[in-house]
Amino acid sequence: MKIHIKLIDIAVFLILALLSGLAFFLANNTSQAFENFRSPLTDNPPAPGRPLGDPAVRRVILVVIDGLRVDTALDDSTMPTLAFLRSQGAFAVSQSKAPSYSLPGYATLLTGAWPDFNSAPAFNTDFERIPALTQDTLFKAVRDRGIQTAIAAYHWFGALLPKDQVIYAYYDPQDDRAADERVMAAALPWLEQPEIGFLLIHLDQVDYAGHNEGGPRDQRWLEAAARVDQYVDMSLSRIDLNQDLLIITSDHGHILAGGHGGKDPDTLSEPLILIGKGVNPGEYSGVKMVDIPVTIAALLGARLPASSQGRVLTEIVNLDEQVLSNLPAIQNLQQKTLLSAYARAVGETLDSRSIDGLQSVDDYQQAIEKIQQSKLNRERLGRAIPILLLLAGLVWLVIRLGQRRAVRLLAVTAAYWAIFLFRHAVADQIPFSFSSISSSDSFVFYVITTTGAAFGFVWVLSFILERIYQSSSWQAFCYGIELSASITSSLLLVCLAYFLCFGMLPTWILPDMRFAYINLLALTQIVFILPAGIFFGGIGAVITRYTPKPVE
Repeated sequence: MKIHIKLIDIAVFLILALLSGLAFFLANNTSQAFENFRSPLTDNPPAPGRPLGDPAVRRVILVVIDGLRVDTALDDSTMPTLAFLRSQGAFAVSQSKAPSYSLPGYATLLTGAWPDFNSAPAFNTDFERIPALTQDTLFKAVRDRGIQTAIAAYHWFGALLPKDQVIYAYYDPQDDRAADERVMAAALPWLEQPEIGFLLIHLDQVDYAGHNEGGPRDQRWLEAAARVDQYVDMSLSRIDLNQDLLIITSDHGHILAGGHGGKDPDTLSEPLILIGKGVNPGEYSGVKMVDIPVTIAALLGARLPASSQGRVLTEIVNLDEQVLSNLPAIQNLQQKTLLSAYARAVGETLDSRSIDGLQSVDDYQQAIEKIQQSKLNRERLGRAIPILLLLAGLVWLVIRLGQRRAVRLLAVTAAYWAIFLFRHAVADQIPFSFSSISSSDSFVFYVITTTGAAFGFVWVLSFILERIYQSSSWQAFCYGIELSASITSSLLLVCLAYFLCFGMLPTWILPDMRFAYINLLALTQIVFILPAGIFFGGIGAVITRYTPKPVE
């Protein structure tokens, strides 16, 4: 009987070791998988359409203030120039989609397509690994219209944009205050060249302050925003707002602690200011980041970027009459082409009858969502079978434990969860978001210390209350493994739910980013739960070895 029990204990240990190894593989490759993610349209992008007509303005200047929060943009004392522009022009809060990292945000502003469409990596990656966009870009559409383009920006833009799409370019490898000064030194002369019809200026020091100087709560953040505001003021003297149109926005926001990347309201809201020729002043709602590139294309009479998923903001800007006349038919064809190309790319059959009634951009985007949901549902059905088998195995193990023992383990597991979540969400007020990860090393260290503390507390408590110290050394060691198995099983339920919804790693579609973070948090805990069980089980074995046993 004792041999049988030990064999079962060894089998549980081996299963836990296997799960720990699998969790390590998945957790270690999560970031890499998001960096390697590419849109299904990458190799077969939709064909470009035809130009809309004549330009409504002489030129468009797009200023992207990296990382700027909406509340900072609305702070009149910090950014008085933006306050003046808001009062004279149009203002809206633009909404974006997760992941709220810079690379997918840049690509969205360049293509008008969301992160799972625009062919950029879903997570930030090394400069050398950034691929050039294969999707049609705003710069390409404007160049094909015969309009000169220019850009002064962080060098990630240079990696994303093919060289033939830009005539004048300056890309800086740094992202601090000095880099912004060099960017402005390059951009200011171009502002004095009216033949440049589209100019993008990217300023990075606010984002730098968010990551490296204390975040939005720090005075240095406000100082960085104030300096950028002065750069905008410097630019105004070189822009003729009777002929030109100035647009100011951001690629993402920051959480208050500093950081972005997740599905946080503050990171997915960006200020948007438009001022100049043809702008209807006022405050507007219902604006998305993908609307900005298509609106710029329409203002310049260019074609709509072929993969764009936004609408032209006709309520905010006045367009050429020919453009307004051509817009419905051209946008309908562009959206139809995009829908058909996406359906082919993901292997879905598109019913032509379902397309006939589609009219607005929202109609076509809802049709795309239905295609995605249909494919996801079929994949989930296939994944449900092995998951149900695993759950059946877990239920069988709980029944084998017996009611009293199972209830005790569930109570201890619940206590572990309560301690871990209390530190994460209450004591440290860390959001369940990739925005909270400043580096992989700090994230892993945080999970190790929190897992160790929570496991150690519940182990000590149960070791005393259950009088494990009166058992044999082997039984005390096995209790540590048993506790590991119970907690791992609960964490495994989170991972199985994520696997059911989205698979192990992102492939053709991006998962819900908050769920992805929670899954990564669970995987990382699983990696360290078994070592914690071995460590505390070993301590228990030593304690029981030298603890007097009651005389029977």
